[in-house]
Amino acid sequence: MSQQQICKYQSVNISTNLYVISQPWLYTLAWCAGAQSVTTNSIHILSSINKPLFLMTPGEYTLMWILTDFVSAFLIFAIFTFHWWRERGLPFVSGSRQTHENGPYSKFRT
Repeated sequence: MSQQQICKYQSVNISTNLYVISQPWLYTLAWCAGAQSVTTNSIHILSSINKPLFLMTPGEYTLMWILTDFVSAFLIFAIFTFHWWRERGLPFVSGSRQTHENGPYSKFRT
């Protein structure tokens, strides 16, 4: 059941019982979705869980993916810049220009 379905049932005073929840991550998902009860074959595993294993608000989730996108874009830009720099044969430190006979990759002859 989706969270929207659970909320619809809850709004008309119908309780939901999800069957069979046997993994802690699935129990956490049901908990965060708002299920009133679950049926399990793994009571010895789920009885020790007092709170959701991992809870993230939608704002935190969005922020996490935006930051991941920015870090990825920066890394891609840095890698392309580094390769462009090597292709052009530009020095990393002024006065230390290294020239190769046939370009920057001439030492990798086969």
